[in-house]
Amino acid sequence: MKSTTDAEKIINLLIKNPNGLKKDQIIRKTALGSDASFYRALRTAKSMTNNGIFCNHGKYYISEDCYSSEENHLLLHDDELIALISVYHIISGMTSDILHQVVEPIRDKISRLVNISVKNPSKWVEKIRILDSHYRKFEKSVFLKIAQAIARERVIKFTYTDHSGNQSSRTVSPQQLVRYKDNWYLDGWCHNKEDLRIFSLDCITELKFDNMKYFTPNDSIIREIYGTSYGIFSGIPTGTAKIKLSGNAARYALREVWHPKQKTIRMGNGDILLEIPFNKTPELIGSILFWGEEAQVLSPASLRDEITSCIKNMLSIYQIKSAEQ
Repeated sequence: MKSTTDAEKIINLLIKNPNGLKKDQIIRKTALGSDASFYRALRTAKSMTNNGIFCNHGKYYISEDCYSSEENHLLLHDDELIALISVYHIISGMTSDILHQVVEPIRDKISRLVNISVKNPSKWVEKIRILDSHYRKFEKSVFLKIAQAIARERVIKFTYTDHSGNQSSRTVSPQQLVRYKDNWYLDGWCHNKEDLRIFSLDCITELKFDNMKYFTPNDSIIREIYGTSYGIFSGIPTGTAKIKLSGNAARYALREVWHPKQKTIRMGNGDILLEIPFNKTPELIGSILFWGEEAQVLSPASLRDEITSCIKNMLSIYQIKSAEQ
């Protein structure tokens, strides 16, 4: 927008003239044309520099805090502002605004910048919608404390209730927070088990900091454990699933990535063969069953047996229900 462009001209001009310039000099050098245009652009320039432009004895100056001798002042253009506020809106809208507290301190500054440059920012930003589904609720303080512990390399202690209802006390050196399929997980070194573990944030309670020495596993070990098997139930791969997909499943498979190390093979008749490394099977089975008869496990036999058993158990439930009716 013109007001932003004119403001940038004033800022850049004052950066090049640290001894200051009078109003008439600025108008002439920037071709603003009138006092009204100058004052309009000046207001915008002040907002963009957080009031870093001031007048002294009839001359305008820009604060040294707004630039350095080695680098020009970084100005955000309209497209950059739109990207910035979009990212803010997306983050603050994820999983019941759990990250909203994290980015809240910069909200006002972003809003000021956007209001300068973008017409009706609140109107268009509402057209970006985040629709989380099937996410599990957890205490916001848990997320923030874990984030602080990771940043400061602090050990944490908490009570962990697994999905079978079993409780245990854990002492953990947190390594990274992971958002996976609309849910949040903590990857951490468990001092109790002396091994890397994955903790679902909704299962963590009574979290507090501990003075035990923080432990950082080797990066290659972390990548091997967390990045080589299918899904959140990761670990060093124990096998490779070969899955034949047909119909819609095959068409989607050409655009989807189930795993970063998968192999996708076209079979010539429109079918697709996926080869996926895995360790544990629950989540992989869920993804296979999602496609129904369009997904067929070719190997290993153990995975075929698990799928077969699951289908038989499901069928028996529906057969019993039908008989009761």
